[in-house]
Amino acid sequence: MKEIDFYPITKEELVRKALAYVKDKLKIDNPIAIYISGSRLRRWNTEKSDFDLFAIVKEDPEKILYGKFTSQEKHFNIDKIGVDLNIKGFSLLYKMIINGDPNVIELFSEKPLWTSEDLYRNEQSLNLIKWLNEPQGHDTVLQANFIRFVKAGAGMIKSAKKKLQHHKTIRASKDLATAALWLDYADEAIVNESFPNPEYQMNVSEAYTLRRRIGDNALTEEEIPQEIRLLEEKATILKEKAYAKNVDYDEQSRQSRAILSAKFVRAMG
Repeated sequence: MKEIDFYPITKEELVRKALAYVKDKLKIDNPIAIYISGSRLRRWNTEKSDFDLFAIVKEDPEKILYGKFTSQEKHFNIDKIGVDLNIKGFSLLYKMIINGDPNVIELFSEKPLWTSEDLYRNEQSLNLIKWLNEPQGHDTVLQANFIRFVKAGAGMIKSAKKKLQHHKTIRASKDLATAALWLDYADEAIVNESFPNPEYQMNVSEAYTLRRRIGDNALTEEEIPQEIRLLEEKATILKEKAYAKNVDYDEQSRQSRAILSAKFVRAMG
């Protein structure tokens, strides 16, 4: 597995300036962790790719009581290099997991670029972050909503169809690449009954081939429908496999959600 490409800046500079933006510009005083995401996490980036970062922050409990959840998406530049920053509090991170969002699978496939050093304020939050990056945490996340996770690839195929209707060929191709990757994650999870290994999938899956065909060798508007049909067939087969194999799905889901709820409550305290 090749290393994440931080060119043309260093990992340290990226983290330092991202933290400065979060604390000074956005006035968020207690970030907990920063992860790389997007094309650079998947090793799909080109020389012109922006950086996608995911920041987890600890929310003020009083604001949560009033329904004020932390969620922001910001774009800023570091020496003319674009950075897309997605900021989530623990409450919305929990919701992503419970909803079976495959982005969570990718997010915790790599260790964070940075974590808070304030153990006094954030010990339980940091314990949660560490656990989410470990095999036991991976499996609990996966089982929290396994069927929804398997279905996510089909949802991305629908997104590609809509874009194709508006002749947005490149965007449709990108959605198909993501759908293929998510279906590969689901396939591995069903076969191995464990958290899929994005490090393996990002290198060998058909998604990688699809993604590489964006640009000079992009899928044409005539080729995309055939890719859609193939992926739809795969999605249908995977859903049938998932339902057949997970006969105790409801009980596993309840147990996993109970574990996650307890850990997130402690982390947010």
